[in-house]
Amino acid sequence: MRKKITTIVVLALSLFLAVPANAAAPGDFSGVWVSTDNDGSSQIMGIGPNLRVTLFDTLASVCEEDVPAIATGQGFITGDRLDVHFRVRCLGGERFEVDFWFDLIAEGDLEDATAVDWTRVFRDATA
Repeated sequence: MRKKITTIVVLALSLFLAVPANAAAPGDFSGVWVSTDNDGSSQIMGIGPNLRVTLFDTLASVCEEDVPAIATGQGFITGDRLDVHFRVRCLGGERFEVDFWFDLIAEGDLEDATAVDWTRVFRDATA
C-alpha cells in the first residue's frame, strides 16, 4: 500500500515538474504546496501551466473508504481566489467531480474551502 502511494505521488509531481520553466501559471498560485488536512492526512498540490492543478491526499475523507486520492483539474483566478473543478480518483476505485477553491492569504500561503492552510514549498524563480 505504501509503495502504491509513493508511486502515485512521484508520478503526480513528475507530471508537474516536467513542464518547461517558461510556462509557469499566472499570478501567485504556481508551485508546489503542502498542507495537513482537517482529518490529519498530508496533502501535496502542484499548480502548473495554464493553472492545471494536481492534488494528492494520503487519506481522503471524501472517499467512501478513507483511502488515498488524487485530484486533477483546471483552475480559474478571480482576484485572490483560485477556483478549481477537480476530477477525483480514490485508490478504492471511486471517481467523482467536485468544485473547490483556494484563497491567497499572503505570499506563499493559501487557505482552502475547508479552512485548511497551505504553504508553498517550491516555486520556479525563473518563471
